[in-house]
Amino acid sequence: MRLIYLPTPSLPPADTAIVDDFILDSAESVTIVRLLGSGFPASEEWNAQYQRLRLGWLQAMTRLKVFVEKQLGSKAS
Repeated sequence: MRLIYLPTPSLPPADTAIVDDFILDSAESVTIVRLLGSGFPASEEWNAQYQRLRLGWLQAMTRLKVFVEKQLGSKAS
């Protein structure tokens, strides 16, 4: 799955598309979810936005992991 962020007036301008790719891999009895972000400009004015997005995805992936583990645990009972 790919998310492409559209330019908004509230963010600094960027010369590239900012993209998040979700890569799902199946390995034995588990699914591995990887998140690859690309296109963020390497400029100081983007540092705060990058950190906010990174923290947001970290929190979202942690919640997803807990949710899936709870669902799997309830099926084992």
